[in-house]
Amino acid sequence: MRILSSSIVVNSADQIVKDIIRVYLEPNKTFPELREMADTGLIDPLRNFSEACRAESESLHYEPPE
Repeated sequence: MRILSSSIVVNSADQIVKDIIRVYLEPNKTFPELREMADTGLIDPLRNFSEACRAESESLHYEPPE
């Protein structure tokens, strides 16, 4: 990934790893807490990464000349 992807994509992936470690060390959440987090959008660890990948993919899209 570090060879083929932009620094934005790589930094987003690195942030996911940091977030996973941070959350792993936190106290366990109850099911109602998890439901609330899901409903409010707090649980979406791949959002920034997927948006960075999509933006990069779109920027590489080749449009043949007319």
